Formats: sequence, structure tokens, C-alpha cells
Amino acid sequence: MGELNFVFCSKSFLYYYYYYYYFSLLAPLHETDLPVVGKFFSAYLNGQTQLVKLFHDRSFERNAIPMDLTTSGITMKANLEGIKTNIIRQVDVLNFGIEFDSIDENKVYATGRLSVLFALPSNVHMTFKALTTSINFTMHFNDGPSMSQMILHDLPVEHNQITNELLMSFNKQELIVLNDASFEEFAANLVLTSSVSVTIEGLAAALTNICIGNITLSDIPVHDTLHLVGYNQFNNELLNIDNIDLTGALSSHELALRVKTKIINPSVVNIINGGRLSLDLCEVSSGISLGSVIIDPFYLEPQGSNTILNAEGTFRITDENSAVAQQFVSRMISGIDNNVELRGRLPNNSVGTSIPLLSMAIADLRIHTRVPGLYGERALVREILLKKLSAVQMAGIPLGLVKTLSSRIRLKNPFGTVLTITGMNIRAYFGAAIDENQQVGTVTDNSRITIGAYEEIVTPNIDVKITAKLSTMVSLLPPLLAGTSRLSLSGFINVIIGNQLTLNQLPLTLLNVASIQDGSI
Repeated sequence: MGELNFVFCSKSFLYYYYYYYYFSLLAPLHETDLPVVGKFFSAYLNGQTQLVKLFHDRSFERNAIPMDLTTSGITMKANLEGIKTNIIRQVDVLNFGIEFDSIDENKVYATGRLSVLFALPSNVHMTFKALTTSINFTMHFNDGPSMSQMILHDLPVEHNQITNELLMSFNKQELIVLNDASFEEFAANLVLTSSVSVTIEGLAAALTNICIGNITLSDIPVHDTLHLVGYNQFNNELLNIDNIDLTGALSSHELALRVKTKIINPSVVNIINGGRLSLDLCEVSSGISLGSVIIDPFYLEPQGSNTILNAEGTFRITDENSAVAQQFVSRMISGIDNNVELRGRLPNNSVGTSIPLLSMAIADLRIHTRVPGLYGERALVREILLKKLSAVQMAGIPLGLVKTLSSRIRLKNPFGTVLTITGMNIRAYFGAAIDENQQVGTVTDNSRITIGAYEEIVTPNIDVKITAKLSTMVSLLPPLLAGTSRLSLSGFINVIIGNQLTLNQLPLTLLNVASIQDGSI
């Protein structure tokens, strides 16, 4: 059987078509035809019907045979039907960072990384390597109108030719908001719920390298539904307040705060710049407002990274919240955590965000977390120093002859503002718990003790009036002499914070405080 050489013509370009037995080769006549080749294949893969012409061209013959005379001048025309196929099988968001413009808060940018599963249909056998891609797509939420649009041009592609996965990254590309209401609803579901779905649709183009050169496949349909994990109001310990520091008194009823917060992002969606976020700090059981926490700007690191936010805030004591506020401070200095709720809707009914597109999300935001008490290295009372007992005193204690013990207290101010203790009425107990049967003595002292910001001091001598039972004192002596005794304290103190805000009769309970003998007293 001989060889047949034909020219395959479609619109403005020519292909050389060589047929021999079961082997066929389709290749452009000129390198300048490659762009049109890309259009031809793109139309074919998009199901378009194209008129093609096949004719015999003797200029390609190497060894003429009699059949060439027979086929010379043969021309055939036909409609080549395209195929309908989904070249892009799946789109996954690996990272999607949202950034609101610092000047025009209605302008939004996105930075991220996408994974696209790309596959040619089974009847097209062509080895290719994607080099760059461009995508123009819109996003829809809840089958609503087009929410936003992104246009990405000539993104470099990492192409795994075994799995045909394409990885592409983009940096600070505009996310064009097409419908404010739809975008606000999407943001609210992302922030407030555990999952959110978004449909994307549009067209893509890919510059690919094949054996005959580089061609561009264009008008590739993109349609997929992305299922994203939501923030779910940062509950389940996704947001934790590591520390609240009192940095000064703003008035006789208001303190300035510095709040250190750690957030774990459960979602592939992160926030590069979320504007100013103001939250109402409330006691969780009563819902009473205690102050505010302000994060400016709010941001959220990508999934898998901890976000450390240093926020500012205020703590206010008013007629309406006085009892709850004093209980909050009492629990804190007693080393007990306070459960709180951070609300996006502020006491004046305004919404605590500078970004209008986030107003729906922040208005209903209620984050449950806790404020840690002062314990460990941040404990107010570090150690109780009791005057070293003489042999006569140790003999006299069981007989009830010793009525007072001289003591000093090692105090550490955990705050960034001055503390002044103006009075105390405290009961001391032997052991790691408050047990009336183990009461050692009482302290009533009205001397003024001032502690600077983050300063550690040892107080002047403070007398402890012994009220202990004989059995308690006998039990106390051996660990006291060994330097291993523990005392627990309960009572009230009067304190001035930042030289302005006064709290009188503030309840105080401290458990398991170290107590040793001090020979310097």
C-alpha cells in the first residue's frame, strides 16, 4: 500500500496530514500557524463545529507512485464536530487571603494559591506541559447574583504531568465586588458558621507546550463549587486571650488595657487586612458590658499558623456594672479565670467594624473565651515570709503563750501601672485550701503599700494575730521549719489602680502560697 499526502485546511491555516497504514501525523506547515492551531483545538474541545477541507498536495511527495496521479486534485470538505468535555475537572483553594484597602474600604484584594485538576478527553492523545494560565471568573453565593469577580493574567503554573494538577499563585489581585449584599452575606456565613460554599464560573486560558511548539488553549470553561471551612465565631478555643494587662487609669472609673490574643485559623481563607475591629467585652453569664477590646488592624494568618494580636482596650466600672466588674477584678487577682463574651455589636448598638462589607458578619459575632487569672509568674502574692521562731517561741506556741507572728509578704505587680494597697483584712489557713478548722491567724493592716509597674517588693513587717487551734499550730511547725509549708489566704483588700481608680473591700482568695521562715525579720 502506498503513501497518501494531504493538506488539511481550516480557515487561515494549513496542516500537513500524512497517512501510512495506521499511522497519522497532524502538524502545522509553519510555526506562525501555532496561534491558530490553539484556536482550532480550543474550539474543538468546546464542542464547536468547524468547516475543514482536505486536499492532496503533491509538493510533499518524496517518491511519486501511480496512485498520486489518481488522487491528484482531490479535495474534500466536511464539518468537524467538536466534543463537549470538562477540561478543568476540579478547583481547590489552598489559600485565599482577603485584604481590604486601607484608604478605600470598599476596594478588596486577594492573595492566594489554587489547585486545578486539568485533563484532556480520552480520545485526545497529546502530551503537554502547561506554562502559564489566565482565569476570568465570577463567584456566586447561595445561588444568588454574581457576588464578585477576579481576572488573573498569565500566572506561572507548576504542572504535575503525572496527576495533571496545576498549582498557581497570585498576589494582591483585585477582587471586584459586584453585589454588596451578596458579599456581606458570604462574609457573615464565613465568620459565623462552620462551613460556606461558593460557586465559581468563568473561562480560562492556558499556554501549553506540546511536541510541535507552544499553543494557547482558550475559552476553557471553569465551573465548580468550593466548600470552605468557616470560622464558626472562633469558638471551641480557636480564640484565646493569653493576657490582659492594666496599663493605666484613664479616670476614676476607667482603666486602659493591653490585650494579647492568640487565634487559630481553621479555614483556607485568611484576612490580610480586616480594618479596625471593636468588640464589647462582656461577662458571659449576665451579658453585662465591662469594656471594649480594639484590634487595629485586624488580621488572620493563613491556616495552620497562630495569629498573635496585641489589642488595646478599656475596662469601665459604672453604676450598672459595679458588682460584676469588682467580681471580675477579684477573680483575676485571686488567680481564677473569667469567662467572657466578645460581641461585635457595641453597647450603643453600632457595629464594631470600619469595613462596611463586614458589617453583617461583625454585628452578630459573639466569641466565647476566657480571661486568665493571675497565677504562676503573674501571681500578685509570691511568698509569705514568717519571722524565724526562737526556741522559746516554739515552746510557747503549743501553750498559747505566743499571740502574734511577725511576717512580710513578697508581692509582684503584674500590671503596667502602679498599684497601691491601702488596707487589708485577711485570714490565713494552713494548707492548700480554705478550711476553717485549719485557720492560723488574721491580719488587719491599714498601712499604705505602693508597688510600681511590674515591680516586685517585700512589704514592711505585718503582724499576724494567731487564732489557730493547738492541733493546727502543731501541724504547721514541722513544714514551716523545713521550708515547705503552704498557706491559703481569704479576705478583703483596698486597692488603688493607676493612682485614680479605687476598689474598696475587694474580695481576695489565694490558695497554696509558699511560706518560709525569714531570719532577717
